[in-house]
Amino acid sequence: MPNGEVDHDKTGKVVLDQAHQIFEPVLARLSPTYDIWKFINWIYVTGYWIILADLGQVAPTTYTPSANPVFVRDDFTTALRHTPEYNIFVNSTLFELYTSYFMAEIMPPSGLRPPGGAFAPLSDNNVLEPTPTTFKRSYGCYVRRWKSPLVAMFAVLVATYASVQGPYALFIFIAAWLEKRKEEKLYQLHNFAIGHLQSHRDISTRKVFS
Repeated sequence: MPNGEVDHDKTGKVVLDQAHQIFEPVLARLSPTYDIWKFINWIYVTGYWIILADLGQVAPTTYTPSANPVFVRDDFTTALRHTPEYNIFVNSTLFELYTSYFMAEIMPPSGLRPPGGAFAPLSDNNVLEPTPTTFKRSYGCYVRRWKSPLVAMFAVLVATYASVQGPYALFIFIAAWLEKRKEEKLYQLHNFAIGHLQSHRDISTRKVFS
C-alpha cells in the first residue's frame, strides 16, 4: 500500500505465510518488532521513483499489450499517462512518511545524517518536476518487420552459405587427411608384402640349392 503496509486484500494469508518462511533466516536475526515488509516496500518504492526521476519523469506511462507481440510487445498508440499522486517526491504526505522511515530505520545503523539533520518538507519551491532528458544511443534501434520475398530469400541463402561453408571446408580437410593416411598405409602394406615375398623367395632358393 502507499503507506508501506501490507495490503491483506490483495495478499492472502497463505502467500504471506510462504513469504515469511522464505525470509525466516533473515527474520531470525532481526528484532521481533522489526517490520521486514515495510523495509522491502521502502527499498522498492524509493528505487522505482528515483529511477523514474532519473529519466526526467514524475509519473509512469503504461501501454496495452500489442495484438502482435512477435514484433512489438506494447501498443504505443494506447499510451496512458498516470498522475503523480503516489510519487513520494511529489506527494507531501508520502514524502514525510518515507523520509521519516529513512531517518528512523535506515540512517541509525549507518551513522550518517543528512545535511541540516532533516529533510526539508515539500513545497511549491521544493518539489520534483519533470525535466527533458536526452538519451545517447550508441546502437541501431529498429522495429522488426517482414522482409520482402526477394530480400528474405537472399538473406536465407547468405546465412545458409555462411553456416555451411565452415563445416564443409572442415569436412574436406579431414577427408583429405584421412585419404592421405590411407594411401600411406597402403604404401607401407605394399612394401611390407613385397619384402615378405622377397624374403620367402630367398629362403626357397637357398633350400633348392642346399
